[in-house]
Amino acid sequence: MRFAAPVILSLGLTFLAPMPAPAEPPDAETARAGTSLADFLGREACAIGPGTRAKALAAGIDAAEFDRFSQVSATSVAAKREGDWLLLPDSACKILMPQISSELSFADPELVANRLMIEDGDEYSAAGCYVGATFDVVPALMKSRGWDEAKANRAYFRLIGAGLVSGEVAFYGTSPLATPPGWRYLGEGCDQGRDIAAIRASQAFLAENFSEIIRTTGQYVACKEGETIFSGLIGPQMQAWTDRGATNVWFGLEVLVIAMAADWHQDWDHRQKGAPRPPLCRETPIPVVDALPE
Repeated sequence: MRFAAPVILSLGLTFLAPMPAPAEPPDAETARAGTSLADFLGREACAIGPGTRAKALAAGIDAAEFDRFSQVSATSVAAKREGDWLLLPDSACKILMPQISSELSFADPELVANRLMIEDGDEYSAAGCYVGATFDVVPALMKSRGWDEAKANRAYFRLIGAGLVSGEVAFYGTSPLATPPGWRYLGEGCDQGRDIAAIRASQAFLAENFSEIIRTTGQYVACKEGETIFSGLIGPQMQAWTDRGATNVWFGLEVLVIAMAADWHQDWDHRQKGAPRPPLCRETPIPVVDALPE
């Protein structure tokens, strides 16, 4: 999958044996498990699946603590099994913005040299700084660092994802008919402009409603190759979020790239689209037509 334009488009846990009777939602267990476990699971999109236990232990979570919580969750009537994944209910786990590491920085020479500056904006291209496109930055990384295309492309999108989480980057626009010219860079020297306040408000809306957006949108997306959470952003729900203050009609693309960078959307590279994993999708999604007004 080559991202040449601005618009882009198992992890080994074995559950303990279930108890004879289903448990209640593990809200109390979450509290007893401690903040670190709650935060870890929140940043894993409140899903336990292949590889989650290994990641938890690598993050410093106590093995017995994780296993106990997994056992209770696996028998909870509120948790839901989606293939190899167990989705924790909203009452027990709030999905948080993921922690994304990147080998790159927006201050790296390959990024600085390809940064686009628009001084006089119009209705289609807002004035400001923009991160260089993949077709400029990826070849530059390949040349300067000796990376292959797959590594350079992945590093680029991990940087964008990390920037979306940190607030250094946005893909902002108020009209679906006017695609933003690229990833808006909001770092030092580029954080001024008449639309900055609106962008910051949009970033705050996404962070505050991230769990709801992921859970709601994922209901309409199938867990299969080529699907993305972006396709689950249906009109009525988008309008509801707009009525609550979401001014950025492109925030779905921001969520997609965050998911890619966090490996919530898996097995993607510069040649293939990959597939989402729960809760960004369902084994049997709700047909979009069922959510549309009659």
